[in-house]
Amino acid sequence: MYREPEQLPGIQVITAKHFIDERGFLLQSWVKQDLDALGIPSDFKQAIQTHSKKGVVRGLHFQWAPPMGKFVRCIHGAIIDVVVDVRHGSPTLGDHTAVELSDRNHRVIWVPPGFAHGTVAL
Repeated sequence: MYREPEQLPGIQVITAKHFIDERGFLLQSWVKQDLDALGIPSDFKQAIQTHSKKGVVRGLHFQWAPPMGKFVRCIHGAIIDVVVDVRHGSPTLGDHTAVELSDRNHRVIWVPPGFAHGTVAL
């Protein structure tokens, strides 16, 4: 996995390992050892998949009790994922970043607890 420089402290954008040949590709989006090495939790409590038509906005949402992080990727098409720091007392409170995730760029974003997150379908 390749990690991009942080645009907002705690937010990690990675490119998943992928192997392309004439048949298509194989993608390793979740490998415990790789996530542990990057400091991304690998013990996920649930997996959720959504499907949205072009232009649909989902979010901004977050959980306080208990706080929940999210590991997000786009398996078909493309989305813009927007993350906003909503941590009380944070020096970057209100700061945001936006990342394009698609079925072609193989990017995945780790959104830790304390950040609101939403998507718009492209």
